[in-house]
Parts: sequence; structure tokens; C-alpha cells
Amino acid sequence: PFVLQIIHYLIEGIFTANAQTTTTATAEVNVILAHSQGISVNHSVVALNYNTPAEYLEGVDSPQNDHLNVFSTGKYAIYFKADAKSVLNTGDTAIKISSSLGTPSKYSPLSYTPSAELSLSSTDQKLGSSADAGTGKINVTYKGAKDNLYVNQLGGATKTLTTNVVYTILAE
Repeated sequence: PFVLQIIHYLIEGIFTANAQTTTTATAEVNVILAHSQGISVNHSVVALNYNTPAEYLEGVDSPQNDHLNVFSTGKYAIYFKADAKSVLNTGDTAIKISSSLGTPSKYSPLSYTPSAELSLSSTDQKLGSSADAGTGKINVTYKGAKDNLYVNQLGGATKTLTTNVVYTILAE
């Protein structure tokens, strides 16, 4: 029996030495999502060049592919306006702006419904909108005046009429 007791203690010791105590701990991870929007302009200088009689008569276009970078976590609208009247001194119909969906992003592609072509003015105008969140680019085309509207603006030397177009993104 003594030998059996020793064997029993040895076996019990081996199994006790191999048994380990396990403890656990947890951490709560919270992902906090806030509404966010952003807009930026690529190709920040747009030129409408009038060099020939045909361009003065027919007007000129300047398509700007992927002109605006847009990011929104919810539905949105994009507005635009001129910040000065100097380029508009021939009337608020001198420059027209239109848009279309540009290159979509790989993740959460942009949904976008453009407004009809609009005249640039010093009042906010809706360029387009979306009922969905997304990220991507928007093409913008600037159309210069036609029907010789700028013929009397030159005054002798080459002249540049300038204004800034301000784009704003708003939650809807």
C-alpha cells in the first residue's frame, strides 16, 4: 500500500502540475460615428478663352472632369455662387454651369443627381444633390457667354474678368 500511495501522489502531482488556472478580461470597444461632409476643388483655375470671332458668337466651354471631390455620410446638396459681380457685369446670364457624376470612389460610391444648367450669379444655386451618403468626384462644365456678349468688354488690350465660384455642401 505504501508504494501505491507514492504512485498515487506522483500521478496526482503530475496532473496538478499540468493544470493551469485561466482568467479572462474584457474590453468594450465603441465606434462613434458623427455626421461629416466635405468638398474640395481640383483644377482651381478655370479659363474661358475668347480668341476668334466664332468663339465670341458661339461662346466657349471649359469641361472640368473630376472638378469637385465630395464626401458625405448622409444625404446632401451642393450649391454654388460667384463671390463677385465683376465677371457678371454683362448680366447674370453671362456664364452657365452644369454638372454630372465624375469618377466614383472604390468604396461607398457617390450617388448624384445634377440640376439643370444654371446661370452663375451672386446668389446660391443648387448644382445637384443626393439622397444617399457617398464619396466621389463631380464633373463641372463652365460655359462662357455667346451672342457677342463680351465684344464691348475689351476696351483695347487683353482683359481678364475674374470671379471666384464658391461651392458649398449642405446636409439635406
